[in-house]
Amino acid sequence: MASNSVSVWLLRLDRSSADRRAALVRFGALLDDAERRRALSYVDEHASIQYIFGRALLQMMLRHHLPANAYPIDAGRCQLSIAAAGKPALAAPFDRSGMQFNLSHSGLSVICAMASRRQLGVDIEARAREVDFDEIAARHFATGESAAIRSAAGQSKQERFFYYWTLKEAYLKAKGTGIAGGLHDVSFVPQRDGTILLRDTGDVGADDAWGFSVFDLFPDCQAALCWQRRSSCFSPGIELRIMDGRELGVIAGQSRPELAC
Repeated sequence: MASNSVSVWLLRLDRSSADRRAALVRFGALLDDAERRRALSYVDEHASIQYIFGRALLQMMLRHHLPANAYPIDAGRCQLSIAAAGKPALAAPFDRSGMQFNLSHSGLSVICAMASRRQLGVDIEARAREVDFDEIAARHFATGESAAIRSAAGQSKQERFFYYWTLKEAYLKAKGTGIAGGLHDVSFVPQRDGTILLRDTGDVGADDAWGFSVFDLFPDCQAALCWQRRSSCFSPGIELRIMDGRELGVIAGQSRPELAC
């Protein structure tokens, strides 16, 4: 993987992906024993399917971006560990690669972002959820964000809410704190040139340390990506790949590259 790029894979599920047992048969080899037990423990079968496909998508991205001659993977998967704040990371020896990743799923979508030696956060949200956007924004969003949501109506209100929500989640996941890091302390201001300004009242040094992208590719979901900036280079190139469960299965059957992508 190029040092100044971020790879984003977006998996779209459909009715053919709606069987937990079939998903485990197809991708179970990419999960370890604990992950398979967790997949079977979900009461909500759709949540279980999201989890299975999420872990499969992550392993396929690692298989694609980590060169086989440098990082051989036993039984076709990378071992993972959990960082201090609960953020998944690569376990030894794969952690020496410097590869960072983040994963999110909601509704019919699973998204994973990956980059070399750059902290990342990604969030995707299904817009179909009906919530009190004004009330949540008033409690958890900055004044300007809350006003922007309150002034909108119908679909525009929903779109504005999830625009800000996904940016906040992606940023706080990149920092490793999750939403416990303080939704209200973090605000975003979209600019005419497409850039997004960050204001973090709890971390004055963060405003220029992170960059953002938003993905509005399907009417039923909204996604956002946060990446750690590097002082020596411009914003990274975003390589977006969209696939369905069938294509993921095809990728699972392909051999790994001998050299870094």
